[in-house]
Amino acid sequence: MCTEHITELVIVKRFLEIILSKVTEIEAELKENDESSNFEIMTIFSRIATCIYKGFNSLKQENLINSITPISDYIKLNYNKPLKIETLLEKFNITKGTLFRLFKLNLNSSPLQYQTQLRVKRAKYLLKFSNKTIKEISEEIGFTDSNYFARQFKSITGYTAREYRKTKLML
Repeated sequence: MCTEHITELVIVKRFLEIILSKVTEIEAELKENDESSNFEIMTIFSRIATCIYKGFNSLKQENLINSITPISDYIKLNYNKPLKIETLLEKFNITKGTLFRLFKLNLNSSPLQYQTQLRVKRAKYLLKFSNKTIKEISEEIGFTDSNYFARQFKSITGYTAREYRKTKLML
């Protein structure tokens, strides 16, 4: 069984245990059967409803986090290849709205911005540890236009690729 399914089952089991304890409280109140018992029973039902609501929201959030992992892993493995949103939608059987919402919630970016961040991270490494030209690096990480690469690199790091290489070599 998949790890995420086991996690979901553990969470569901815990919520069922909480609900069962609340039902046990109701049974005890019913045995007393006085006027204050009705108020106590309503309070306990309210707590059960709250537990259920919080539990499902927690599961939903957990599923959103788990849902993005295979997509972000796919982008990591293919960071240097052209990324088409339609490909992600088909490959992961997801709607465009859900895809963008997952990325915004979990990574605070779009899928394409995430890919660009991965590319720039790799470029920083290559600038620091290789003798490749900036053009060679931009091509290796998947940019077909080295000027576009230069703009993206500066936008993310605050340095031009040349400035970055000089600064990092001096450290």
